[in-house]
Order: sequence, then structure tokens, then C-alpha cells
Amino acid sequence: MTFHKTSLTARRHHFFGDADGPFFVPGESPYQMLKDDGHLSLQNVADQCGLSLGGVKKICSVLRQYGLIERIGSKKDGYWIAK
Repeated sequence: MTFHKTSLTARRHHFFGDADGPFFVPGESPYQMLKDDGHLSLQNVADQCGLSLGGVKKICSVLRQYGLIERIGSKKDGYWIAK
């Protein structure tokens, strides 16, 4: 998957919650929430961020592609590691 530079910048703002970016998401970003508590479910992250579950899954998919998060274990008993 390739992204243009402007696309990467926009995505970085959205994923990490940079307040100066045009895609700022109020509250914590999904990345920060998983970094703080890797045992959260994606549904819990979505509820707390005010995003849809599908949106959080998409964000996590890209974060995994960038190597910033990793899932250890099963969907039910596993946890997230944010790097």
C-alpha cells in the first residue's frame, strides 16, 4: 500500500490526535488508547474515541502495516502492543 506525502500527514494527524492537524479527533487517539491499555477491545476504543468500530479497525489496520501496533494472542484473549 502506498500513500502520498500529504495523505501520510493527514493520516498521522488522525491516528495520533495531533491538535494542530486538520483531522484532529477530540479526546484520545486510538493509538494512544491502545498504548496506554493494550487489553482494550476495539469496540471500547471506538466508544471512548467517538468513532465507529469500522473506523477504528481501519486505523488499526494501517497502524499494523506501519509496524506501530501488534496483536499478541487471539481475538478473545489477546492484547495490543503499541511501539
